[in-house]
Amino acid sequence: MIEVKWGEDRQSEAQKMYQARIEKAGGIYLIIHKFEEFYEWYMARGKTQIQKKISRP
Repeated sequence: MIEVKWGEDRQSEAQKMYQARIEKAGGIYLIIHKFEEFYEWYMARGKTQIQKKISRP
């Protein structure tokens, strides 16, 4: 899950609870403020993490 925030936008309590559920289930949850953040995460860890989640039995 990728949550995009703009400017001073912050997570609501409902979004924080949703994030906790996603992560507890083993999912990936990112809060991104600009494309560069996503790109850096993807190049450093994202490809590997996504491949592992897809190839799980």
